[in-house]
Amino acid sequence: MANHKRIAIKKFIKDLLNDKTICGNNIFLHRYIPFEENYEFPALCIYCVNEEIIEEIQPSGEIRELNLNFIILNRTCSEENFTSDTIANQIESCIAKYKSDDLKFNYIGMNFDASIDDSIYQNETTILSYKVKYFTSYYENNDKLNDLKETYVSY
Repeated sequence: MANHKRIAIKKFIKDLLNDKTICGNNIFLHRYIPFEENYEFPALCIYCVNEEIIEEIQPSGEIRELNLNFIILNRTCSEENFTSDTIANQIESCIAKYKSDDLKFNYIGMNFDASIDDSIYQNETTILSYKVKYFTSYYENNDKLNDLKETYVSY
C-alpha cells in the first residue's frame, strides 16, 4: 500500500531538521519515542494532529491542510537553560528558509510546559504547532515526496 502524503511530508520535515537543531538526529515521527536508559536529550517528536480538505480540484485532487505538532523534549529546566527556546528558534528558522510552492507552512503558535501524561517527559516540554498546506492527486503514487513536487499545482 502506498504511503499517504502526510507520511512523506513528516519524513521531509525530519530530513529538513536533521542535524540542524541541537536535537541532532533525535527526531521521531510520532508522539511516543522508544526511550532507553541511556537515551540522549533533547529530542523532538513530530506528529499529525488532524488533516482537513480545504478545496477539491476536479478532476485531479485536493488541497489539504495538515496540522502538525513539534514536541520539544528537554530534561533540564532552569533560568540559565533555554534549550527549548533555542530548539524552537532553530525549527522556526529552518522552516522559514524553506521556500517552495509544494508545501506552504503557517506557524500557529507555541505551548510552553505542556502537560503530557508520561513520567519520562519531565521538567520541560514545549509544543510548536504548524499548518502545512499541500496538494494531493487522485492519480499519483504517494510513495515519495518527489511525487508531491512533480504533481503539485498552484493554488
